[in-house]
Amino acid sequence: MKRIILFIVICLNIHFNADAQQSVARRWNEVALNAIRKDKARPPVIARNLFHESLAMYEAWASYELGYFAKNYLLGKTINGINYPFLGLPAIIPANIEDYRNEAISYAMYRLLQQRYAGAANAFLINYSFDTLMSNLGYDTSIRANTYLTGIPAHLGNFIAQNVISMGLQDSSHEAINYGYYHYQPLNAPLIVANQGSNQMSNINHWQPLFINTAIDQNGFPVGSLQSFQGPEWGRGLPFSLRLQTPTVYTKNGGTFPVYKDPGAPPAIDSLNPFDSASMFFKNGHAMVGVWSSMLDPDDTTTMDISPNALGNNTYYPSSFADQASFYHYFTGGDTSKGYTVNPATGMPYAPQIVNRGDYTRVVSQYWADGPASEAPPGHWFVLLNEISDNPLLVKKYEGMGNVLSNLEWDVKTYFTVGGAMHDAAIACWGVKGWYDGARPISAIRRMAEYGQSTDSLLPSYNPMGLPL
Repeated sequence: MKRIILFIVICLNIHFNADAQQSVARRWNEVALNAIRKDKARPPVIARNLFHESLAMYEAWASYELGYFAKNYLLGKTINGINYPFLGLPAIIPANIEDYRNEAISYAMYRLLQQRYAGAANAFLINYSFDTLMSNLGYDTSIRANTYLTGIPAHLGNFIAQNVISMGLQDSSHEAINYGYYHYQPLNAPLIVANQGSNQMSNINHWQPLFINTAIDQNGFPVGSLQSFQGPEWGRGLPFSLRLQTPTVYTKNGGTFPVYKDPGAPPAIDSLNPFDSASMFFKNGHAMVGVWSSMLDPDDTTTMDISPNALGNNTYYPSSFADQASFYHYFTGGDTSKGYTVNPATGMPYAPQIVNRGDYTRVVSQYWADGPASEAPPGHWFVLLNEISDNPLLVKKYEGMGNVLSNLEWDVKTYFTVGGAMHDAAIACWGVKGWYDGARPISAIRRMAEYGQSTDSLLPSYNPMGLPL
């Protein structure tokens, strides 16, 4: 029994020491990622939340920087035509600046996370984790004042959360209606997944909602049988750095659909010209999904080298749909990357890592498709960032130059940067998805299969709109 108790004490000490070495920003980021894992999966909303959380921590850090709010992004600034007044902080004792920042960050995150997860699927457990971290940090959760001019860091944190929440209610993400939409309308009747076929979808080039009995999301929560489009009007959201650019603004159904980084319309099949280039790109691209899906077979004995010797180091990327035919390996999977001849750290060649292709492809697809307890793709990038930040070989310098940054400054600034990038990526991505409204493969493949095959007119089931053999 004494040995067991001693072992537990040692483990607890290791855990507490690890926490002590992490910045308060890192600890709040971990809590925020765990909240995502316990809630319903909504990638664009998650990207937005992670940005706002990172912004709240940055505002708390920057408010104590020399020059005060000259360094802030939100406080004392005008964003999207709305001013967020801030008079700066009273004089502080420089020796206590880290403590001030830790406290302000904690209250800002606590209040913001409480607001964002008030209606979460596991709201009680999620909010308990927020309360637990505040308790572990020694902060009183009953402090709600936001009179930051008192110089009390908790008051500043509450003030920051209030302003970030206010910004979020005015950023056109439709938070007030649970991130729904006003103008988007699907052009196809739902696909009943349990049935054969596509339910005779009327427009093969556009999105079709799915009907799945007792559907659950990637974290295991019921989401209703009939699917709705997630964030089709997300392009209207207030971005981080994209706000300095002018989007292409389209209109339909009486509403605007801004598109940043407009890639142009995707390939579409034309019933009058089913063998023109756009139609063939559509047919071949969706058919390739079927070919590549066959590579997920666990009984496939095909092997591949997954070391850096064989993967990565692309010499070019497609600039048009026509280029994709030579960029992707249609029948073997992957692209034309050549790999790297040597490891830049050791100067030696990479050792081959030969695995079954079916194992590798399933691991990759399942990682990005996400399963239970996932922080979703936007959160993945924060997990990767934290792993890099923990690596003892990392020297925490801004762009590799200047002084080594403290863990707190490094974490706050990298979270803010990655958070802004993820939020902008979601706005650009879902803006494109909402406007162009492209079909997903399950619908397109089923619809083309209903038509037949389009390769050989002498074979059965020939139809120019069918799947290529």
